[in-house]
Amino acid sequence: MDSGIVFALDSMPLNSDSHWPADYDARFVGEALLGTLSVEAGDGSLRTGSALAVERFDGGRRWRVTLDGEAAWSDGLPLSAEHALASVRTVLARPRSPLARLLYPELPTEPAVQVAADVVDYRFARPVSYVPSLLTLPQFAPSRESGTGADAPVLGPYEITGRGEDGIRMSLRDRAADERAGNRPRELEFRVFARTREALDALRRGEIDVSPTTSFSVQDVFDCAGVDGFQSRPISIFGSLEFGGSSGNLNRRPELRRALGFAVDRERIAERCPGLVIPFLYQTAPWSAVPPSSKTWRPTSREIDELRRELGGSLEIGYADFTPNDVIVRAVCDQLQEIFGITAVPRPLSYRAYVRSALSRDYSLLYTLTTADFPHPASLLTPWYSTGAVAKRLGFADAGLDALLDAASEETDPGAQAGRWAAADRRWSELMPRIPLIQVRAHCLSSGRLTGARLNSSGLIDFGRLAAGPRARTAAGPYEEARA
Repeated sequence: MDSGIVFALDSMPLNSDSHWPADYDARFVGEALLGTLSVEAGDGSLRTGSALAVERFDGGRRWRVTLDGEAAWSDGLPLSAEHALASVRTVLARPRSPLARLLYPELPTEPAVQVAADVVDYRFARPVSYVPSLLTLPQFAPSRESGTGADAPVLGPYEITGRGEDGIRMSLRDRAADERAGNRPRELEFRVFARTREALDALRRGEIDVSPTTSFSVQDVFDCAGVDGFQSRPISIFGSLEFGGSSGNLNRRPELRRALGFAVDRERIAERCPGLVIPFLYQTAPWSAVPPSSKTWRPTSREIDELRRELGGSLEIGYADFTPNDVIVRAVCDQLQEIFGITAVPRPLSYRAYVRSALSRDYSLLYTLTTADFPHPASLLTPWYSTGAVAKRLGFADAGLDALLDAASEETDPGAQAGRWAAADRRWSELMPRIPLIQVRAHCLSSGRLTGARLNSSGLIDFGRLAAGPRARTAAGPYEEARA
């Protein structure tokens, strides 16, 4: 594919609906097809996407979005307000989803209305200060009533031309394939590799241009460090310990959850898999200038005794059997033994068994990976509203946290917003409904012919800003050159 770019994936996307991706790979690939209203750049800033302007009214209860009047779908139909409304209707068709609850609980009128041919007003159940970040979500990207699946017209720069068991092909849309496209790749291919090392070997041979952005091993990171085209950054995937139905009274005892959470040494966990994760404690840290915290304190003798009583002298910690989850869970088990005298044993689970365990809550402790759906602290904190789905499922409720989250969501002054979210974060940390441990680092190696493939905080790239030069094959791989 000399006229295009080949991306490596570590697995095929679990579904083909780019507006409602089921996993990271589906979200990554879908970014080439969508025209999200806002776009997060690689430096964390927000830029306009299919929306030219986003304005706040009524203290943040209403937001006006002006669409790009020059944008059009792959079948030539101009973008209109109706297409933004179609996405809102799809959200409302899932009334239990967090987005539907945010938009529509008990409102007497439609939550989104057309104001002009290319202007939409979105109404929210409460003041929402973070809507520009929320509009990066694929669920809010304009869609057509004909559906949002693989065969639907697309608003993004590329459209699918082929899909098989081990790859996806796309082409630059005909309307975009003109002089304005410049050096934009005319074709994209997403090719699945069973192992990252195989993808790196293919990149060495000039067969692909971009490595997978997940599944690097410690050795892969070491080999690629310092090589031109290699990037590594924390992304919004987080590892935590969840309390299950067999964790005694810990679901009702925040002081013991907090004692356990602050006793864990996150630096020691991160040292077990260098380059793959960083310590994670505070929910606002990924979007602030404050370095990640690994604060610890020694629990009292009473707290140690009571935690042992609640958890028992021995337990299993389940986890999805993927690298480096096993290393992280073993590090946690070692600390539980050292600090609390609790014998904890790692229990690897197939992905299906892991999902069943998480839903049933039939465990004492479970190591989970969760994502922040949009680039803002609200994505991690607001699911813990007492009325939210996550809080209800775990039986968690706190009026004090609810009030702090409301205050943060209502704050309109940019300078004061960070302080409001930090206050909510401190209260969350006092309650510690789950034990935050690590934040995942994504890694990506790209060939010298490609520019614009910079990862943002979600581990995604802006396909509309890719540029490619001529393909060149090399005899030595970039990581081999680095070791030499």
